[in-house]
Amino acid sequence: MTTDAGLAVEGLQVRYGGRAALAGVCLAVAPGGILGLFGGNGAGKSTLLRASAGLVRASAGRVLLDGRDVRRARARAGLRMVPETPAVFSHLSGRAHIALVAAAFGADERPALAAAEALGLAPRLAERAGGWSQGMRQRLALALACCGAPRCVLLDDPFSALDPGAARQALGVVRGLARERGAAVLLAGQRVREAAGIIDGWAVLHEGRAAGAARDVVRNGAGEPDAAATAAAIEAALEAAWA
Repeated sequence: MTTDAGLAVEGLQVRYGGRAALAGVCLAVAPGGILGLFGGNGAGKSTLLRASAGLVRASAGRVLLDGRDVRRARARAGLRMVPETPAVFSHLSGRAHIALVAAAFGADERPALAAAEALGLAPRLAERAGGWSQGMRQRLALALACCGAPRCVLLDDPFSALDPGAARQALGVVRGLARERGAAVLLAGQRVREAAGIIDGWAVLHEGRAAGAARDVVRNGAGEPDAAATAAAIEAALEAAWA
């Protein structure tokens, strides 16, 4: 067992029948870091996140969180996953979801309630979540990821149903999970230009393989992250992968 902190994906392979969904993917996210993972439909992003959460069995390789294999329950206790299409208990209110998840972790509800406020969800928390749109459910799932002490947060295209204003709010919450709470964040999706403003590294998946090594964000002459230049670099890498 390694003692390295953060998330480490080592030679991960996943097969569905005779098809390789992932073929030897390697990547790492340090505590407090945000790695953007980009690729087209069917590239393997969701499979990678599900395998990293211990929800899909790998045929080879392993995923470690703070040096512990995620197949062990103790490692998974520090994981949070926000899927693109979150499931909810239709009869429970948003507020009851927060209470339920906080109780499951033996944790304070306040971080999740604060995230719900930042996401513009607070006025709707008394409503039953069964009638909520996908965008509302995505915001609730992100707030729930703030419960307890998340060591790693896996985000699977979590802003796909959000309008630009709500996406900016969500990106702010994600930034806080990494920068203020020290979680390693793996953000998979296709909204390159929005994500480029908060990530500090990125990688491209294509047909289950990494299209080159993970790369740092582009920086300007003053050494500050340049979101526009980073987005352009990611888009160029995607075009090259698809060519």
